[in-house]
Amino acid sequence: MISCYAVTGTCRIETKTLGYRQDNKKGMLAYVKLNGKVVFYTGMNMPFYNGVNIIVINKATCTREQHHYFNSATATYATDLADYLRQLKDGTVVVGVAINQPSKQLTDALPTLNEWGVDVTDVSFGGSFTFVAQNGKPGNTILDKSLNEEQSYADPPGIDIAVGEGMLLLYDKSLDYPWSAPVFYFHCACR
Repeated sequence: MISCYAVTGTCRIETKTLGYRQDNKKGMLAYVKLNGKVVFYTGMNMPFYNGVNIIVINKATCTREQHHYFNSATATYATDLADYLRQLKDGTVVVGVAINQPSKQLTDALPTLNEWGVDVTDVSFGGSFTFVAQNGKPGNTILDKSLNEEQSYADPPGIDIAVGEGMLLLYDKSLDYPWSAPVFYFHCACR
């Protein structure tokens, strides 16, 4: 998988997520790091944020402004997530980390997620996903997902990108190193 994204300022965004697995013995950890600093984490033996977690990023400082947790065990989970995303200002950059059965009851949020460039209609029970997106610019969205429990456990979704104005940095998970290419516009769509 090759990931790309463009945003003002210099910022490295790293994410890792996990899906549901009954025999999870790995002690899996889900996290978001900004410029190497952990700004969100959860795992099996700590406060566990199952569902979709949205972290709003300050584009100028590459810091976490907010964290909102949408618990997939609640009846209003999908509606609450969709309402929250719809109220964010145009241009807002978010990181999404979906953990442990995020597809459960997600149907009502799928149209809104699609508006953000996050197509997870194919993620089934046990799958997971993570994304970086900017409100109003769905073409800039980076999404990594595992469609089911086996994929999510074997190769948990993760993003590792560095972004900056006028420079598009690409990351190939299979090669484990980034490379860059100059860009003259604020758009990219690689996958």
